[in-house]
Amino acid sequence: MENPFHYRNKAQYPLGLNKENEPVVGIFAQRSHEIIPMEKCLIQKPISEEIAKTILEFIKQNKISIYNEKTGKGLFRHIVIKVGAKTNEIMCILVINGKQIPKETELVEMLIKKYPNIKTIVKNINTKNTNVILGLENINIYGRGYIEDKLGEYKFKISPLSFYQVNPIQAEKLYNIGVEAAKITSNDGQNPPVVPPTYPPVVSAEDSIVVPSTGANMNYAFPTIVGIVSLVILGIGVFVIKKKIIEK
Repeated sequence: MENPFHYRNKAQYPLGLNKENEPVVGIFAQRSHEIIPMEKCLIQKPISEEIAKTILEFIKQNKISIYNEKTGKGLFRHIVIKVGAKTNEIMCILVINGKQIPKETELVEMLIKKYPNIKTIVKNINTKNTNVILGLENINIYGRGYIEDKLGEYKFKISPLSFYQVNPIQAEKLYNIGVEAAKITSNDGQNPPVVPPTYPPVVSAEDSIVVPSTGANMNYAFPTIVGIVSLVILGIGVFVIKKKIIEK
């Protein structure tokens, strides 16, 4: 990558309480659930950190509860931000231990006014006692419920639960290398040509002398056939992957 910084298009920030019992947002300390407040992460997009900190300030000002893993009580669990690398569209996911957010309308209006690139805000409901970040239920509270991004010449709709490469710039380069190596053409995906097998010469019945076959021709033909078939399979495989990408 020309610029190996701020490449991640997805940020997941846990919320918790510090030793002074104050709400904090950041990352988990190694091998613990203690949250370290974030300060300028070099792999996350700066806008993701800024939005998360803005939501944290809203939580503090309005005295909204933070989820406690030990008791299972409290509302806010995580803030997840997704950003389109090419479109700059932003999705804000609020992971909560419940259904309602106090002053929800005020929070939405504040966010979309301060960050015009936010195209959707979603409540993700996770009431289970688990370390899995997202629950299965999403409630869209602003926008269309997804953002769009481009990878190469293709456009993708990204939902809260969908998987999308966290480093799309590098992913595009790798895909292009694979397509170039497979030499994909517009004819790929059709029935591959049948390669006739090569056999050793056959002695006619009229010959009185039978010459035993050494199998030398097969020794040359078999590796050739295997090589051709392998290339065909590789080409079809890359085509199928590319086709699935288009369908998504």
